[in-house]
Amino acid sequence: MKNRLFGACVFAILLAWAGSTVHAEAPAWTYVEGGYLNVNPDNFSGSGDNWFAGGSLDFLKHFHVSGRYINGDYADNANLTAWTFAAGWHGGLGEKTDIVGELTWSDSEIDNVSDSGKGLTAGVRWRMIKLFELDGFAHWTDYQDAGSQDSYEARGMFYIWRLAFGAAWETSSEADQYNAFVRFNFGRK
Repeated sequence: MKNRLFGACVFAILLAWAGSTVHAEAPAWTYVEGGYLNVNPDNFSGSGDNWFAGGSLDFLKHFHVSGRYINGDYADNANLTAWTFAAGWHGGLGEKTDIVGELTWSDSEIDNVSDSGKGLTAGVRWRMIKLFELDGFAHWTDYQDAGSQDSYEARGMFYIWRLAFGAAWETSSEADQYNAFVRFNFGRK
C-alpha cells in the first residue's frame, strides 16, 4: 500500500511538472532590478551590507547589454563602491533555456583603493516553469592591480506577473556574496 501511495505521489508530481513546463516562458533579458547584497570577505572579521541597482537591455533577439551599481560596506569599516558593465550573447538551448556568454568591465573602490578589470562570464539561464527560473554562472575577471579572480554564482527567481523575487549566492577565493532582489521585466525575451 505504501509503495502504491509513494508511486502515485511521484507520478502526480511528474505530471504536474510536465504540464507546467509546457507553459514555461523564456528568460527575460530587458529588466531593471534592485536589492540587498551582503559581502563576507575571507580576510576580514565581519561582513558588509550593501544595496545595488541594475538593469539589462535585449536587442537583435540574441544580444544584451547590462549594468550594475553597488554601494555600501565591503566589511567592517571598509566602504565599497562598484560598477559592472557587460555585453553578451544568449540563446542556443531552446525556448526556456539560454546559454550566456558576456564580456565584462568592472570598476571597484574599497576604502579609497580603486581597481578595474576586464573579464568573461559564461553560464545558463533556465526558466524551468512559468513561475521559477534557475541560473548558474562562472565569472573570470583580470584586474589591473589585484590580478585575476574567478567566481561562481547560483541564482533563483520566483515570478509573479512581470515581477521576479530572487536570491543569489556567489563565491570566490576572496569572498562570498549573498543577495536578495526584486526585478521588473519589460516583456518576454
